[in-house]
Amino acid sequence: MTRRLWALALVWAVPLGAQSAPASLARVDSLVATGLTEEARTELSAWWGKAAPRADRDDLQRGIWLRALLTVDPTQAAVDYQRLVVEYPGGAWSDRALLRLAQIAVARRDTVKARTQVRALLRDYPASPVRAEEIGRAHV
Repeated sequence: MTRRLWALALVWAVPLGAQSAPASLARVDSLVATGLTEEARTELSAWWGKAAPRADRDDLQRGIWLRALLTVDPTQAAVDYQRLVVEYPGGAWSDRALLRLAQIAVARRDTVKARTQVRALLRDYPASPVRAEEIGRAHV
């Protein structure tokens, strides 16, 4: 009986995180940078399942950005980009999300919506480096 109690104690003593460490967003970023998108999607999915419930505000924004970036469906990506803009105004990824929304609108030939997104980017993020680097690419 004592051996069984010790065995159970050892099983419960191993931290859950030690059994399988959650994916990190830094790892997802590095996979994206090297073009390993399928692996990045897998790692990000694992992060959403394990680490996201305990993530801080900055990591949640980064996770939403990466999910949108790695999504092959532009409609679903637009939902995440819009979420960044609405739920995290002024956030680290919101200016880029506005630009992506403008680019999606251009691809859909919705110039009115594209102009609205670009105007919001110019108005709400006057110091954003995205303005200088990317606005011209939107052709709005």
